[in-house]
Amino acid sequence: MTVETRATYMERQFGEFAEGAIRVLIDAGNTTHERSLEAKDASRLTTNEVYGASFWLNLPRQVSGRLEPVLPGVVRIRPPSSRYSLLVWNGTVIFPVKVMDRTSTGADSMRVRVSELRRELFALNPPAERTGNLFDLIDDLNESDDHGVSEGIADDARLALSGSADAMMIVAYVCTADGGLRALHVGTGTLDADGYIVWTERQSLSLLDELDLVATPRLAAGEAFDDAPPLRPALGLVVDESEAAGLGPTGLREAEITRPNDTNTE
Repeated sequence: MTVETRATYMERQFGEFAEGAIRVLIDAGNTTHERSLEAKDASRLTTNEVYGASFWLNLPRQVSGRLEPVLPGVVRIRPPSSRYSLLVWNGTVIFPVKVMDRTSTGADSMRVRVSELRRELFALNPPAERTGNLFDLIDDLNESDDHGVSEGIADDARLALSGSADAMMIVAYVCTADGGLRALHVGTGTLDADGYIVWTERQSLSLLDELDLVATPRLAAGEAFDDAPPLRPALGLVVDESEAAGLGPTGLREAEITRPNDTNTE
């Protein structure tokens, strides 16, 4: 019987380059945290404003700089209203963002700060399909105008990206100054009015892979536990060879040592 395994979001997005992309995304988050923490320490401030500002500016640069060598043919584009460049891979713009510290690490309660650029980029992704019940139909009627506004925002995003992207990949970092990188989620979704991410597809990346905690056990000797050679005791009596052989400090036997009192001086 053949067992089919469903490819993950990263595998469908990057194919054979997925593993390398995952590693550099995690590295980018850790490096950004370290540099932002250094900026906070240098400022000598007890609040996290400097940490957050440094993280916001460094994260896209770290992600783009590390992903670019991993993804052949990736395109770097800087939107007119942005202070940093973004990467576009096969028609999808890769957008890294830091989740606000006060929100939960759960995927359903991730909130980001809202800006014009973020509104435009999130508008590239279509909203989740409704189930089709009565309340959804009523909501559809009430939100028809909002849909037209969203399409207009998406057109602005396509224009800002020079028509190179028609979708957006979210790379959401959950990171704090005290705890470091705590979680990393990738996928697609939209942004609600309050800045919460509404995921339509999501994959949580394991941060433990970098620690290699699940290493393959190795046998010490043989194929079974009792095949290993017995351990030699580390403790034991230390025998002085000269003392055991009856030798004195000079190396002569006790009987060969001439004592002054035994010599005839007369």
